Amino acid sequence: MHQILFIFNFMKKLIFKLVVFFLALIFLSDITLRILDLNIIPPLIFQDDKSGLPKYLPNQSYFFTNGNLYIIGANGNTGQQKKACKDCPTLSVIGDSYIESLMNPKDCHQSVLLQNNFTSVNFTSSAMSGATFIQMLEMAKALENQQPILHHLIYLHHGDFTESIDEIENNNQFRYSLTHKEIIKAVLNEKTILYKHYLAKYLAFPYYIYRKSLVKSGEAPINSRDVKNKIDFTRIDNLLGQL
Repeated sequence: MHQILFIFNFMKKLIFKLVVFFLALIFLSDITLRILDLNIIPPLIFQDDKSGLPKYLPNQSYFFTNGNLYIIGANGNTGQQKKACKDCPTLSVIGDSYIESLMNPKDCHQSVLLQNNFTSVNFTSSAMSGATFIQMLEMAKALENQQPILHHLIYLHHGDFTESIDEIENNNQFRYSLTHKEIIKAVLNEKTILYKHYLAKYLAFPYYIYRKSLVKSGEAPINSRDVKNKIDFTRIDNLLGQL
């Protein structure tokens, strides 16, 4: 009986010490990540009821891993936010993460650079990480519903075309069904996005581990953007022929 009590008390103390140790480890790691600016808080995203497009919640500002402050403006976009001149035509700059550019200062955004060099034209920006060619076309339509746009400057990679074809299963992306000749809209899990946002905001270290493990497990055997892979011109021609 005494041996059982001894083992029980020993295990209780051991578990208590392990819990304290791991809590201290999480706390110190959390502080370290924030001091070194290694934490990242993903911006909140919602799915527009009308267009089905994933959009950023307006007026957000958080820090990226390099310590850069990224800003989501009043229009829910990064990049150029205001008109340079009242009666000038407007051009849009549309793309994926390269145009969204959360990791760079505002002055490095493509739409801002263009605006600084062409002051007789207004520029507006609409970009989203992982956007496909099909999604970019839908983003262009959404912008036209908000304001008159003279031309759209769409920044593309051949992978944006490949990822637009419904043979690649990804519920987070807009795709086009070559068989049914219709657009398949993204299905956004807003609860998961909210969970990740608050996890990153208040528990930087667990989210850091989660993000690192996600990148490892999410490595696809075939990357449509890898320069080593051949471009499937046949499927891309088929896609463009149906639009």
